[in-house]
This record gives sequence, C-alpha cells and structure tokens, in this order.
Amino acid sequence: ELFRFSGQEATGVQQLVDHIFSHSKILQHSFAKSILIYEHSACVCIPEKFYSAETATAYLQLMAGDDIHSDIDTKVYKNIAIVSSSPADVIKAWNKKINIDEHVHKYLTLIKQQMNGGNETTLYCIFYTSYFILSAYKNNQLLIIRHFDYSVPEDVLYHILNTCRQLDID
Repeated sequence: ELFRFSGQEATGVQQLVDHIFSHSKILQHSFAKSILIYEHSACVCIPEKFYSAETATAYLQLMAGDDIHSDIDTKVYKNIAIVSSSPADVIKAWNKKINIDEHVHKYLTLIKQQMNGGNETTLYCIFYTSYFILSAYKNNQLLIIRHFDYSVPEDVLYHILNTCRQLDID
C-alpha cells in the first residue's frame, strides 16, 4: 500500500499516521518485525572511507540546505554510508501504533535491491507523481542516487540526459 499526502494535508504527523492506520488493510495484521521506510530528498550517500559522524550534518546541509532540524541517521551497506535526516516525529507517531523495529531511508532499500554484482552500467528510475529517484551503477559501484522533482515529461528527460552526460554514461 502506498499513501501519499500533499503538503497541505500533512499538517499533523500523528493525524496522518492515524488516517493511514485506520485505512490500511495490511496494518490490520500483526507482524513479527516492522521496518519503517521513509523517503525525502535530505539524504546523501558517501563512500564509507570518507564518512565521519562529525561531518554528517554538514554533508546533509550541503546537499539539502540548512533545513536539517532532526536527528541524523546513518546506515552502511557495502562500503556506502547512507546519511539522512531521521524523521523523529514520524517514527514517534508510528511507534504509538506499532513497534518499529528498524527505520531506514528508501535509498538503502533501493541500493540493496539494485547492486547485483554485475559489471555492466545500469540506470534505474523509480517514478512517483511529482518526482522520481534516479540511480546509476557502473561495475557494481554506485555512481549516483538522487531525488528529482518534475512537472512535465521534459523535466524527466532533462535530468536523465544531464546525469548521463555528467557521469559519461552512454
């Protein structure tokens, strides 16, 4: 199930969680383990050898601006540090309904699914209503994973072609 809300609808996190919980067919069942996967653009992937906890906030501010007012969450997978602002208010609201065993940024789940060990160059695009997530790999190395907003199809084409040009992907 996918629930999406506009900025106008997202006035209170607890109210949104209550709405989702009351309308979800999946959440009417109990589970042995629950993982909260969140997605927002305030996330950056850094080679683990260049990552330090002391500079994590600066990395996010560089990529997302000064609007980092939450905890910083870092997960490491295959020598990639996935650093994101952790939505503490969302996690707290969900924990009132069900026990959240783990919370992760969407980029981590995508990287785990997409890094397949191959040596080819691969480009992935995951589309949503007004944005998409583009990721590219070469020789099983992550080149980029990024959230792009779009209004018209030409925006998507521009971002894909520009990324391929910058990364020298044919």
